[in-house]
Amino acid sequence: MIDCMRQTVQQEGFFGLYRGFVTGVIGTTHGAVQIAAYSWMIDKRCAARGLPKDTFLNQTDYVVASSTSKILATTVTFPYQVLRTRMQDHNTDSRGVWKTTLKTIRNEGATGLWKGCLIANVRQLPAAVVTFLTYENVKRLVAMTKN
Repeated sequence: MIDCMRQTVQQEGFFGLYRGFVTGVIGTTHGAVQIAAYSWMIDKRCAARGLPKDTFLNQTDYVVASSTSKILATTVTFPYQVLRTRMQDHNTDSRGVWKTTLKTIRNEGATGLWKGCLIANVRQLPAAVVTFLTYENVKRLVAMTKN
């Protein structure tokens, strides 16, 4: 590992150690969007029913909120996934986010940034629903054991 770091500094300079850091940070936005949207929807559902924010809702409410938040997060952040995948493909000459974005739009149109988004949503949706249902039900069980 030390040798790898030494070679990176020699070939790319000190900041070569941080190459890809920004794209990694951008990748965390998916979870942030999903959790923020989920929390907002749960809060709005409680408010619509005139209930306090910490009220436990029915399972359907959690399924709807988790599904909707996952679809929103995936759709909003999908261009990042497309660009990252294309930049990691060693068979292409994609260098840099901006050049890869322009190349994708030029060759496929703006919709190319969402190529595969539908199937990604279909693939990821069940896990999101199970995750949030598990979270809410464990939270409910913990609250019941405290009382």
